[in-house]
Amino acid sequence: MLESLKKVTNQMIDSVSREIDERKRAEEALRQARDDLELRVEERTAELTRSNALLKREIAERERAEKECRNVNEELNSFVHVVSHDLKNPITCIQGFSSRLVKKFDDKLDADARRYVEQIQAGARRMETLVSDLLELSRIGSLTCSFKNVPSFQIVRSVVTSLENRLQEKGIELVLSGNFPTICCDEERMHQVFENLLVNAIKFMGPRQNPKIEVGCMETGDFYQFYVKDNGIGIDPKHHQKIFEMFCRLNEIRDGEGTGLGLAIVERIVNSCGGSIWVESEKGEGATFHFTVPKRPST
Repeated sequence: MLESLKKVTNQMIDSVSREIDERKRAEEALRQARDDLELRVEERTAELTRSNALLKREIAERERAEKECRNVNEELNSFVHVVSHDLKNPITCIQGFSSRLVKKFDDKLDADARRYVEQIQAGARRMETLVSDLLELSRIGSLTCSFKNVPSFQIVRSVVTSLENRLQEKGIELVLSGNFPTICCDEERMHQVFENLLVNAIKFMGPRQNPKIEVGCMETGDFYQFYVKDNGIGIDPKHHQKIFEMFCRLNEIRDGEGTGLGLAIVERIVNSCGGSIWVESEKGEGATFHFTVPKRPST
């Protein structure tokens, strides 16, 4: 009986000892886990602190860069505006005196002299166009646009009327397709968009037997999508992005009138309205310029 009791007692002691050892191991494991967690928290906190400091420096650097960029843009715009204005007077003088020269001494000018004067006048006209385009480009984005609801058909019809003689001279058929909605825009700017695109289509029509330009509109989600389509000489796809760059004049296209700023101006106006512009074209197969206008102006 005593032996039996002693055996049971030893078993209980062993059981309690095992429980105590297991608890100690559990407590040690818990302490180790806590220490590890605290270490990871410290490391993570230090990492977040470094990341936050780096982010703050990046934000400050970006704000500084953006401020410098705005200052440079303002300076460039101011420079272009001043230079363009200063160029107007000598251009006017060149045009005025060359016209007076032809008018007063026409009977004394031989063929070569007349050709030289004509070249002077043509150069002055190109310079005048360039100055006007530069001034327009410098103003876009700096002027407050006057947005109002305007029937887009009214804008298109006004542009077509102003270009009627050029269309007739080249025998171009003009087609207006689809419904032209009322849009919220700066009427003067939007007139310029349609005018530049139509002038381009006329200019690069090429020797087509049945020249045709189509102007239309469709709805695409939150936008009205306008297009100006022609069956002219077309544009190689490799130039589709390049043509919207400033002063871009493709080598294979001879354009004595253009300054290479027309499409750049159009893109800036469309972007300022919250839309986008792109071209679909193949060389020799005409071109279609698409641009979008939001149904609701951005606030």
